[in-house]
Amino acid sequence: TLRPERSNSYNAGLVFNPTKNIKIEASAFYHRLYDFINFIQVGTKTNGQQIFSYQNLANATNKGFELSASTDLVKNLTANMGYQFLIIKDQGITDQIKQGKYPYNKIRNSNTGETRSSVSGDYIGLENRSKHMLNANINYLAPWGITATLRANYRGRYGWGDDNNNQY
Repeated sequence: TLRPERSNSYNAGLVFNPTKNIKIEASAFYHRLYDFINFIQVGTKTNGQQIFSYQNLANATNKGFELSASTDLVKNLTANMGYQFLIIKDQGITDQIKQGKYPYNKIRNSNTGETRSSVSGDYIGLENRSKHMLNANINYLAPWGITATLRANYRGRYGWGDDNNNQY
């Protein structure tokens, strides 16, 4: 049974308009999460489709910053760009790595088969969360209220599955 998620959160942001058609925004955030509801892959069907479920994590942290800029290029044409830096970790795993406790005390290289002691830097955070994300789009407001959008997104590397049986 899932428990309700709780958090202590801190956010700060700034908005800067260097000209009348340019807007720059920056914000930073820190969230200490209790009973964080995390989605995880729990299985795979015979046809390869992934099966997901939810679980509570006793303690997690979510921290980072966001930057964005927007401008009116010409009449009815705007451009936007945004970047997010995110670190989100299960504090239970982080603590067990620091204390050298099983199952997080060792890491196995799935390519070479070598095993070594884990260090904090081995844990990149919760699955399916990228440390770096970038997005950009151009919007055109055509006649009759129709909007056309061209969008590009970049997502940095992220962990997805446990391919070497070290449970992170």
